[in-house]
Amino acid sequence: MKRLYLLRHAQAMPIDGLCIDAERQLTPKGKDDAKALGGFMRRKNYKPDLIICSTARRTQQTQNQVIEALGSGSLETRSEKKIYDAYTSDLFSLIQNTSDTYQSLMLIGHNPAIYELAVLLSNAGSDSVLGRLQNGYQPASLSVIDLSCDTWESAAPEAGTLIELVNPMDYNAPATPARWT
Repeated sequence: MKRLYLLRHAQAMPIDGLCIDAERQLTPKGKDDAKALGGFMRRKNYKPDLIICSTARRTQQTQNQVIEALGSGSLETRSEKKIYDAYTSDLFSLIQNTSDTYQSLMLIGHNPAIYELAVLLSNAGSDSVLGRLQNGYQPASLSVIDLSCDTWESAAPEAGTLIELVNPMDYNAPATPARWT
């Protein structure tokens, strides 16, 4: 059994004429959400053996905030430029080429590929968790997928169980929703 964590970067600044897309930074909310996600992962004991992250600034910032809040010392990380504009098949290939010395892997990337990969791999799980996947993949969404394989190379479409799917409203919701104030 292998465990896969799929994370879409946290909320980024909108595109403007002054900055190229790959250089967009996280918003203050994005930084806060990424840090809260790291705390959530720590409480759930979700600790990847390896993190492979896009080279885009917003994904790198997301990774740094998550790792800092995860508080588990140093984690092995790699940056992969090809994640930035990857297709789902590219991400799937990256997973299959991961060394089997790692039992758990986290990919930090971008929509639509990261969301499409979660859909491609998730064949089982509770109805409520699978139903949430139908609602899309907002920034700072994390899927936890258990793959029924012994090697990364043997990972296959629809061979995963979606254990959990969370977004900022699950782990960083305001104490009092705005509509109640």
